[in-house]
Amino acid sequence: MGSLVGTGMPLIGFSWVFVALLWSFFTRHLEQELQARAVLLSEAASETWDGDTMSVPRLDPLVARWARHSDVRVTVIDVNGVIVAASSHAVLGKVANDTTQPGMLRALSGMSNGTVWQSPNFDYEDTMYANVPIVVAGGEILGAVRMAHSLTQIQDEVRDVRDAMLVTLVAYVAVLVAVMMWLGRTIARPVEALERHARDLALGDMTQRVPRIRGTIEVEALASTLNRMTERLERLEGLRRQYVSDVSHELRTPLASIRSITETLMAHGRTDPDLIERYLPRIVVQVDRLARLATQLLDLAQIESGNLIAHEARVELGNVVDEVFGVVAPAATERGVQLVRAFPKGLPAFRADRDRIVQVFLNLVDNAIRYTPRNGTVEVGARAEGRVL
Repeated sequence: MGSLVGTGMPLIGFSWVFVALLWSFFTRHLEQELQARAVLLSEAASETWDGDTMSVPRLDPLVARWARHSDVRVTVIDVNGVIVAASSHAVLGKVANDTTQPGMLRALSGMSNGTVWQSPNFDYEDTMYANVPIVVAGGEILGAVRMAHSLTQIQDEVRDVRDAMLVTLVAYVAVLVAVMMWLGRTIARPVEALERHARDLALGDMTQRVPRIRGTIEVEALASTLNRMTERLERLEGLRRQYVSDVSHELRTPLASIRSITETLMAHGRTDPDLIERYLPRIVVQVDRLARLATQLLDLAQIESGNLIAHEARVELGNVVDEVFGVVAPAATERGVQLVRAFPKGLPAFRADRDRIVQVFLNLVDNAIRYTPRNGTVEVGARAEGRVL
């Protein structure tokens, strides 16, 4: 609505100014035209001078001809102010005055003038007048010419223009309202729906989806992208929760094992020294396992916060596997699983974060040992295919 008012008000102001300028142009043009015609008629009237007065028999057809061809009302007075010729014979012989013929007596003093007046001769319509003195070659003033033209036609034309502009403005406002309603349906409302969904997503609600909306191609594409992103975040959140649940379960297993071994040592360790030698390595294995789980949780927290920093260095995969085998060897021996290293000679080195690579292989091999049957084999191998390892 604010945009509608902000756009409509300047148009209304422009229309008002345009109509005022149009009226000013027409009236100024009519005034100049009346003055020019009055001057021409005064010159023609001066030619009827017979050395004493103007010849009325010669003035009458001249005035009639000008009135007929110019569509104006013509009045001619002599030097005494008596109307000697006119397009309306009803005023002949009357004395001009400022009440019925404003400006004519002023023209007798040699001053051309014009005025707009509601003349009783034109049913009190707005009428424009031009008064011009009649001067002979010696400068003597013989009388004055008055030309009058009703402004009704100009008023009607300006009114038609104003009405047309008003209709155009109303049509423009109607179209603008329709466009704004269309934009509201196709842009504003879909964007509001997207904003609500984004707000719910920021609050952690990943179960909601943007409903199917009808809008521009860009808005529909944005809604589809937002739904796909929400689904991906929901899957990732599910994986994170599952991972935390798995780690929590994994933490209980070594803790329970350490507790059981510790209780056994506390109860029988003093009387059976062989128990200490047999069970202490198991405690070390379980502690290492707990340390790896704690490292994984720390890495997960760093990944979620965006603070995980990789430290790239030259890595030889054989050395990585040797280190991993050294860590998991006690667990493999306890479970009766054989570890096999199957690497060809000349395996190329690569650049990576060595600690992360060790962690990856440690998790893989540890899981393989736990899920391999007794007397089974866990084999780790690699090969180079071009630039791919």
